Amino acid sequence: LIWVGLFLGLFTALRLSYLSSLETQPDSGLFESFGYFLCQGKRLYTDIFDHKPPGIYWVNQGLLWLFGFNENSIILGVFGAVFLSGIFIIAQFNLLLKTNKI
Repeated sequence: LIWVGLFLGLFTALRLSYLSSLETQPDSGLFESFGYFLCQGKRLYTDIFDHKPPGIYWVNQGLLWLFGFNENSIILGVFGAVFLSGIFIIAQFNLLLKTNKI
């Protein structure tokens, strides 16, 4: 169990260090811009258009609405998602250990 915790901690630290050095790429900048326009009341596929499905724009809209209108809000949302997925994995592993399924 200690090794699993150490592995997940190292994995999360490496993943977060990579994410913190990200610059806005063309696609992520587009997603962020569309999220901003959606927060301003624009309509997807009529006022603003891209060929991708709407989910990624809604996620960015929610993160911008929740954490403020800047690039750090998207990164903060990704950090939160990585953290919560790590917690979920640890909880599932502990459940498997308690039920002796490993």
